Amino acid sequence: MPTKKYVLFIVEGKNDQIEIQAMLRAYCANSLQDKYVDIYLPYNGDITFEKTEKTITGKLTEAVLSWRRGETRLHPFHPVAPSDVAKIVHVIDTDGAFIPESAIIADDVGDVEYKEDCIRCGDRAFIVGRNRKKAKAIRKLLSVPKIDNISYEVFFVSCNMDHVLFGTQNPAAKSKGPNARYFAAHCKHPADLNQSIFGENICFDGPFQESWNFIQLDMNSLNRHTNLNILLENLSN
Repeated sequence: MPTKKYVLFIVEGKNDQIEIQAMLRAYCANSLQDKYVDIYLPYNGDITFEKTEKTITGKLTEAVLSWRRGETRLHPFHPVAPSDVAKIVHVIDTDGAFIPESAIIADDVGDVEYKEDCIRCGDRAFIVGRNRKKAKAIRKLLSVPKIDNISYEVFFVSCNMDHVLFGTQNPAAKSKGPNARYFAAHCKHPADLNQSIFGENICFDGPFQESWNFIQLDMNSLNRHTNLNILLENLSN
């Protein structure tokens, strides 16, 4: 009898957990019946920019090992071997990481304000450094087929999940939780994703690698795009 395997999602925030679970329920519920789906938040933030001495692959490997030991898993009844995991899916915000540095503009905006053609920020040097580190980490991840000997792929939302789902590029912190819960309550069928994940000019209609080539061009990592449609279509087959 086949053994039920895990699909492990690694995400950046609690609201992403809620929203991705809703997407999977709406689009892939039947095809995932023979899988455990676990949506894991290892760093409570952006693992591509988390300040540690470890490399990006080292951080991810450490996170997956912790999950496999049962420290953070939804089904922590026993340790999970790499052979028990069908796939690791990593979903990240682009945050405008690939735009030209000339489009990062110092301005008295307090923290960071994303625009369609630039990032305005109070500390330009910090954002330039963040983008360099984040872009380098993402490019490294795109060259990694496995983490902890488990098949691995990384997908993007640009410039963040609220932007893709709601068209809100700079959401107020207090609105993120209510927005996620509203989305989860109303995302019941594949058609409910037609204005976001599968929206015209939002989703990428092409192969996985080409989607990453596209998002690294010009201002695309600031604009409203995602390749999660590729993931959902693959999981539903």
